[in-house]
Amino acid sequence: MVIGLIVAAVLGVIGLVAFVAFIMLSASDLEISDEIRAAVLTVEDAEKWFEIETKENLEEWDAERYLDGSAQVYYFYKDEEQSIYINCNLTYEPKQSDAFMAYGIEWGGLKLTSRVGYDDPIKIDEQSDLFEWGDASRFAFQSIDGETNGMAFVARKDGKVFFLDLWGIVLEDADEIEEFILPHLEALERATFRKKSREGET
Repeated sequence: MVIGLIVAAVLGVIGLVAFVAFIMLSASDLEISDEIRAAVLTVEDAEKWFEIETKENLEEWDAERYLDGSAQVYYFYKDEEQSIYINCNLTYEPKQSDAFMAYGIEWGGLKLTSRVGYDDPIKIDEQSDLFEWGDASRFAFQSIDGETNGMAFVARKDGKVFFLDLWGIVLEDADEIEEFILPHLEALERATFRKKSREGET
């Protein structure tokens, strides 16, 4: 009886892993439309607020749509010379329960990486009352050795999740933070996540 339960449990885990692998391998290119680009906070957006010399070759985009209808968009910009780092991710989940999980994973991943890979741990100083949006959101300043040098924000509304991780970019005034981030959240509300059309298709 016990052996049977163990075998069933193992098969269940194997089945779950296989299902997740199938979903991931089913990924197809997602069309990065103008509305999706507007939802992503990029270095060009930051340049309007801060003295940044944009280098387009340092930008990285990735976007995928999965068999279950979910989609993810990743944007990275890292300039070691100017000590500027921008990571902005968008997630769409057809099920709100999955969006809730994605929301938690983004923030949990931020907190985990703040503790590893650095000689001096990053302090995440959560101050979510400074800026709130959607069904749930969290905002924090990031600092090393007592010096604040970054911000982080995650928000969920319906099935969409917005995540932002910034270094070398800091705003402390609540109104400015809202003005900086809100247009991208409003664009995310309007955005649709479509599979990229093949050449010759409409």
